[in-house]
Amino acid sequence: MGTLAGLGWLREAPRPRYVPPVRLDPERLRAQEALKKCMFIPPVRDLARGVRAAKKPAVVAKSPPARPFRLTEDPLVVGLLLTLVPPLGFVLLWTSPRYSDEARRAVTMMMALILVLATLITSAAILL
Repeated sequence: MGTLAGLGWLREAPRPRYVPPVRLDPERLRAQEALKKCMFIPPVRDLARGVRAAKKPAVVAKSPPARPFRLTEDPLVVGLLLTLVPPLGFVLLWTSPRYSDEARRAVTMMMALILVLATLITSAAILL
């Protein structure tokens, strides 16, 4: 086999032999898919061998215990404080576990842009 770059240091990996996929008739394929969806019925091949499959209880995802509602985590309160008292709004935004890091960064950047624009408009109104 040759090399990809022609310099002799990067050899091509040997290609595996082509193995054609196993073709199943649609009825058998449908039956296998239906078997995969069953919860407690073991596959037919296990029944044919005489293997008993133990019934497993369904796994129930436990949700974390509900925390008491805090007014400081309400999005409306955080938004109002970001608008009216930005330092307090930023503290509430960054200490709240309700928001992801991406959301915190996005809100911080948006508020920074709004505050810069408001400062420019206010200073232009005062100077004119």
